[in-house]
Amino acid sequence: LLGYAGRELDGNSDGLADGWVLQTSGSVGTVTTGRGVGNNSANMQQIASTALGIGASIGARSTTFADGAFAGKLVSYSYDAYGSGATSVLLEVIWYDAASVFISLDAASAAMPGSWTRRSVSFTAPAGAAKAKVGLYVIGGSGAAAYGNFDNVQLEIGAATAYAQPATLLAGDMIGCSGHLLQVASDCQATEAGAMTVPLVNRVRSTIATSTAVTWYRPTAQFIMPAMAGATMQVP
Repeated sequence: LLGYAGRELDGNSDGLADGWVLQTSGSVGTVTTGRGVGNNSANMQQIASTALGIGASIGARSTTFADGAFAGKLVSYSYDAYGSGATSVLLEVIWYDAASVFISLDAASAAMPGSWTRRSVSFTAPAGAAKAKVGLYVIGGSGAAAYGNFDNVQLEIGAATAYAQPATLLAGDMIGCSGHLLQVASDCQATEAGAMTVPLVNRVRSTIATSTAVTWYRPTAQFIMPAMAGATMQVP
């Protein structure tokens, strides 16, 4: 449900993954952001401080909403992390209603691991929750240099599962759009932003308008059966 979850894209090359904004609190010295090889992925996000004070924090918050029928449901937040110079990782889920009005915030912390470790926590979403933003932070330093590496963030309804990776289509799959039934020509995968270029086997029969919904699951289309010359029908 969360875009830009794998920290793979950095369109402006500023060291901070697309879809995330830097957040700091307290005495943090000089804060830098960087990229590196992730946990079973091409990229991850590093956020570092030259002097992370006691109770201070550095991290990032998602800039886009995760949309879902969250209200009253169990929602799990998972992530890969490791770091040094800090006591814990703090995560938060910020709940909003359908009109993007803030409702409440849930947070939890865990010890900062020294090597890639996947952790998860579950919350019950408040009544009226239809959107969410998430944050992930390095917290609780001692005034020395500290850093945290983060990757493969996932927000989902229900119990935590393995990181899903961006959506894929395989050669031969069928999709539907605006009354068309289309076959995928070769394997393809969505970007972190949720965009996918899909090569097609067949041509479209008419123009498909921008922003038309695409059906992935059991797509259908209407067809006209050609008349069969000489066919007869027997009526009992």
